[in-house]
Amino acid sequence: MSPAEYMLRVSPLSGTITPDAFSGVTIDGWPGQSLKYAGRLVSFSSGTDRQYTITSAIVLPIGQTIMIRLDKNAPFDQADEQLYKQMLDQVSTSTTRPSEGGSIQLTDNIQIDVPPELSVYDQPDPLRHSRSAAGLTDEGGWISAEFVPVMFSGTEPSPSLLAGLAAREQLDSRDPSLADRWITAQVSAQGPNNWTIDPQDPPDEVITGHRVAHLLTGDGSQGLIVVLNAATPATSADLDHLWDELAANIHIAKSSPLIHALETGAALLQKTPAPNSGDSWTLWSSGSEQVGFTHDYVEKGLKSALRYTVRRNWTGTATAVDQQWGSSADSGPWATMTRADAEVKLDSPLAFFFGETTTIPDWIVTNVRDRAGHETSTNNRFNPSAFVLSRYLPQALFSVAKTPTAFWTDRFVCVEGELFPSPLLLLAHRVDTGARLRCVEAEVNGTGEISRWYFAPDGALDHADFAGDLHLRPSSQSAIESAFAGDHRLTPHSH
Repeated sequence: MSPAEYMLRVSPLSGTITPDAFSGVTIDGWPGQSLKYAGRLVSFSSGTDRQYTITSAIVLPIGQTIMIRLDKNAPFDQADEQLYKQMLDQVSTSTTRPSEGGSIQLTDNIQIDVPPELSVYDQPDPLRHSRSAAGLTDEGGWISAEFVPVMFSGTEPSPSLLAGLAAREQLDSRDPSLADRWITAQVSAQGPNNWTIDPQDPPDEVITGHRVAHLLTGDGSQGLIVVLNAATPATSADLDHLWDELAANIHIAKSSPLIHALETGAALLQKTPAPNSGDSWTLWSSGSEQVGFTHDYVEKGLKSALRYTVRRNWTGTATAVDQQWGSSADSGPWATMTRADAEVKLDSPLAFFFGETTTIPDWIVTNVRDRAGHETSTNNRFNPSAFVLSRYLPQALFSVAKTPTAFWTDRFVCVEGELFPSPLLLLAHRVDTGARLRCVEAEVNGTGEISRWYFAPDGALDHADFAGDLHLRPSSQSAIESAFAGDHRLTPHSH
């Protein structure tokens, strides 16, 4: 996410903003952006007043952003400009500052040599596999490259891989196009083991900039996606120049075929027991703040298993996801999900956003229905030995060994609210921590983020950790009702 996009998403502005309102700025060694804006405020005492704003932001690799904002009811003068500059000069971050270019050893198989024109960011989050570099153009535009290791098989990027890219955008019901563009992106081959993934910008889009991704693969299934981002006033031409600088300096060594990991997953699933049919509650926290819960239970009258998850988002809104699994004589096993979103106010109602249904006869069929009632359908050839319904997750991870393992599934924890119009690829392996708890790492292919699941010797979940300091622990209904008593958006379902 660019600084400009963050500023506009966290504080939506009314009126018209033009590209020349943005400029590049360096804050404590970090490339960022500034926005000058004149808007209108409605006052009961004086009618409509004009407000003048300068906002600057930098995006840090730990998933945090620093934003500095100065508001005034009159145009800024030279003294204001000087004061604001002094404020920016006083900003200091504890995160390791970026270096001017350098070599990135992304995995054992992937190395990138970044030119000195870009600032290379460290990756302090151990649950993020991706690395980033960013810089400012001569015209003050902001450009970046994010390097995401992926697994690849087939002859072109799959819909599953595109959905993984979309999940990185954290689907926002107020602006779903940011994620939708990846799912509907144009894919074109540029040569052997080289594809361009080009999400199409709306014709009137001039502010949030342009994204494009390049997929490179080596001998085997290891690949690299490079996501390039140009924030206004940078353009797609700046990204073309950036790719010319990077493409020749990416090295991908030989790796194992993905089919071996899928065969391991298939063998494991044949021995995986049915999940516990009891009633369980888990609590979500971001750092030390409680932000949501998940409730698993069985509806005996419907003869189906259900899971309800609701969490506050980083924008202050809330997202609720209802999942249900069952089986019918006609279509066999099936899964459904619906997502609803609520605004920032604690008494805001949850409004339907979209729903998905997955059935598994001879093909894996996924139907998506949006809030306008439009439906789309995708079919994927069914490989029953490598596919597992999300009802069995995360419990099935307990049996994963150190050998790389892969599954196809309809949905996964923590990204349950994202749009997956086709099955996603889940990669997993056990990690030896030397502790009593069994630790398994899992990654949704294309997201660049992993989760760590800790199980007791009997298979019970102890806790799970996710990128961005997000955590999941067992809890109780009473503890959850007490934690969110003042937030009606996070009221537990009655059943």
